[in-house]
Amino acid sequence: MIGIKKISLIFFILFCIVSQSKGQFKVQYWDTSRGLSNNWISDIVQDEQGYIWIATQYGLNRFDGYDFEFYQYEPNNIHSLSSNWVRKIEQDSLGQFWLNAYLGGLNTFVPETGIVDRDWYYEEDSTRIKVVRSLHCDSEGTVWLGNSKGFYAKQTDAHYFRKLWSTSVYDIVESKGQYLFLLTKEGIYVFNKKTGAAQKIDDWAYPEIQGLFVDTSGDLWLFLKNQLQLVSEHNGNWTKVFIPIDNVALSNLFTQSPVFEDHQNRLWFGGEKGITILEANRKDFKTLSYASIFPKGTLAGKALCFFEDEHLNFWIGTTKGLLMQSPYTMRFAKSEKWPELDTFHLVRSVIEVNQSLWIASEKGLFKVDIDNKQPSQKILDERILALIESKDGYLYAGGRQLYKIDPELLTTQVIPKGEQSLQGGQVWALEEGLNGEIWIGSLGMLQSYDPIKKECKYFSNTQMPALWDAPSQALLLDTKGRLWAGSLYSGLYLFENLASGKIAIRHFYCDEKNPEGLSNNLVVALAEGKDGSIWVATDGGLNRIDPTHFQIKRYLKEDGLVDEKIMGVLVDEKGIVWGSTIGNGIFRLDPQTEVFTFYNQKDGLLSNNFLLNAYYKNQDGLLFFGSDNGVQIIAPEAIDDIDKSEILFHFTSLIFADSTQQGKEVDLTDRAEISFPYSYCPFTIHYSTLNFFQAEKTAYEYQLEEIHSNWLPNGEKREILFTDLSPGTYTLRVRAINPDVVFKQAEQQLRIKITPPWWKTKSAFIIYAIAFVGVMWLGYRIQLKQHSERTEAKESEELSLHENDTDHNIEDAFVLKVRSIVEQHLEDSNFSIAFLCQELGISRVHLHRKLKGLTNQSSSHFIRHIRLQKARILLQNTDLNVSEVAYKVGFTDPAYFSRLYSEAYGESPSASRNREK
Repeated sequence: MIGIKKISLIFFILFCIVSQSKGQFKVQYWDTSRGLSNNWISDIVQDEQGYIWIATQYGLNRFDGYDFEFYQYEPNNIHSLSSNWVRKIEQDSLGQFWLNAYLGGLNTFVPETGIVDRDWYYEEDSTRIKVVRSLHCDSEGTVWLGNSKGFYAKQTDAHYFRKLWSTSVYDIVESKGQYLFLLTKEGIYVFNKKTGAAQKIDDWAYPEIQGLFVDTSGDLWLFLKNQLQLVSEHNGNWTKVFIPIDNVALSNLFTQSPVFEDHQNRLWFGGEKGITILEANRKDFKTLSYASIFPKGTLAGKALCFFEDEHLNFWIGTTKGLLMQSPYTMRFAKSEKWPELDTFHLVRSVIEVNQSLWIASEKGLFKVDIDNKQPSQKILDERILALIESKDGYLYAGGRQLYKIDPELLTTQVIPKGEQSLQGGQVWALEEGLNGEIWIGSLGMLQSYDPIKKECKYFSNTQMPALWDAPSQALLLDTKGRLWAGSLYSGLYLFENLASGKIAIRHFYCDEKNPEGLSNNLVVALAEGKDGSIWVATDGGLNRIDPTHFQIKRYLKEDGLVDEKIMGVLVDEKGIVWGSTIGNGIFRLDPQTEVFTFYNQKDGLLSNNFLLNAYYKNQDGLLFFGSDNGVQIIAPEAIDDIDKSEILFHFTSLIFADSTQQGKEVDLTDRAEISFPYSYCPFTIHYSTLNFFQAEKTAYEYQLEEIHSNWLPNGEKREILFTDLSPGTYTLRVRAINPDVVFKQAEQQLRIKITPPWWKTKSAFIIYAIAFVGVMWLGYRIQLKQHSERTEAKESEELSLHENDTDHNIEDAFVLKVRSIVEQHLEDSNFSIAFLCQELGISRVHLHRKLKGLTNQSSSHFIRHIRLQKARILLQNTDLNVSEVAYKVGFTDPAYFSRLYSEAYGESPSASRNREK
């Protein structure tokens, strides 16, 4: 494996060669419109967890690749910043930040808690430190401070700084060993930390010298207003070397970090005109104009500070926002051989012949020499769609005509159209056969041209009925000598036995009823895999054809193919499949894992939009794809061999949303378990990765083990809302997926314990059980007593009824008449006392008095009694169910009937029926 440092070095050198080219410095950009609190950035550092911290004129920002979190001055909070303009961040050996808060003095800041301590004092008079001009935490953990009052060092375990020197100190940098360099108003001094002695080494002083810097070799650099000076020491003698860089340095009034040494030992420093990069040899340098590094349409600022994080992402703080270049953006850097390839637009075809690239675009056919030593030459002023180099060294170009070109002499011959020669319309595809014949796919005709005999053989659906239409879009001669031909309407054809002349044709096409066929009938590109598989790119998906059994495997959106409209397909030296799309850049497919990776302009591509038929692989294994914005060259080994960053993935917080705890946030950092009461639900779990290069590419899945059997996709969302979890213990699993990075722990688990309310605890259920038993016992006693009373009443009533039923002679004729009328209207639920009175010809009062005297019952009770008697007879002698019996005797509500019946006879209607049976 080459390794990230080597790869980044290769691409960095390449970048320096063409640094003035438009768009070469690929950056991501953030400003206030994307979340920054302020666009003026004075310093950048990274904490032990991996977060990026940004010092601005409006507070301190913490960045996780997605969002910015602010820490700013708050008037009524003594633990907030003392001033919003943070000019410098220094980290001590404990990971604590020391902040130079402009006009606010000295602050310390703990990244894990966000707590600020601003109570720092001078030991000499116990006054608060209000002004800091220079600040430095050395390798031994000592904090040094300089301002107009002098030079100070922090006392151990105290909030005091002791004065070591009364001279104004404007900059402090650490040298090797036990020394510090100090920039003062009197000159430059070297300070011995152990002895406290200071030796003057140069008379130049602030403000003529804007700042100091010590590189890893121990050399001291002075930044003057109009030049750069190197100061070296040898045997106690100090020598100066002037570096002739015409780039005025920025004043350290605005920044204390205008210079930075990267992992390649190059020095970067910001000036008025741009960024100067001084090579490790300390001789060669390049200057980047600010206009060239800021994104198009963005007002260019000036560089104030630089930083390189643990994953070699390079950060630039400017007056107009934050820039970051990742090693990943350089994977698709411009070709060192052909640096002008982005000047060709709407590229239709590409081929390399004799160290030159031949590029067919909408404006014609061009020859581009290696290293761009000579200007590109236009060979044909015509729209060319297909290019191929024959074994005899000629170049064939297809468009409205077919051209034969000598690439050395640059002579051009038109293959004439005629009865025995070329026919058909526009040429879309070219391929050379086993015997040197040129296969030509043109509109309406597939033909084979013999360059010796200058004759053509024609293959159309007229000559060969097996062809549904003429295959013209893509041609491929595989390693077995078979010709594959893609068509516009009818799929793919395989021509076998070409050498014998007895051609056999196989047809592969899309049929909606056959899921094992091609995914689409418009075939646009073909490539042969390392195992002989044929990769078929269509207007609706990618297909893989087994070369022996001809089985087809489809790859569509559900398989990870973001864009199914494919323009070109190639297979690299390791068997990896690459394809271009019409609007979503370039994809990479590993046939073993069947995992797709997509790349777009944010990754460094020239364009997201690629054109039909514009794909090519040269003998060195480089891949070429034509786009609307030039030729994209891909070196697959640069993608494969780059070390993937190990990124931190972790839970961040839990936020409750219930009314009593609304907005309450619990830090989940380094926690494996959390417990809270059920009343706190609903709640949201938050998690994040610290990936600063295209963090939006990271997708997430989650699973609650006790509920979900499968992983649930959560897209780019970094939170999960739980609204209705019952009390219990759950294991939440979340995993991050990003093809560009390796996560230190790709899956995180959090044990969540939700405690129930008091009325759902075990103790409560024991109380419920005891109370239930008591209630049941009491209910049983009451029911037993009521049953005894009902039984006695029932026996007395039955005896009375029996006497009345068996001795009609003693019953008054009036009662018999009333009974007869009621029985005649028994099923009529609307039968009323008023109707009965009308039938009898008496008043309601008269009726009531007579029935009361004869039966000891009111009119309504007497009618009800007759209905219930009839019901009892029906229950005992018919198969009618309870509801039917109720309706038969004039009740509209079976439940009401059952209740009256039970009260009258001491048992339910169902019990009466069962007992009688």
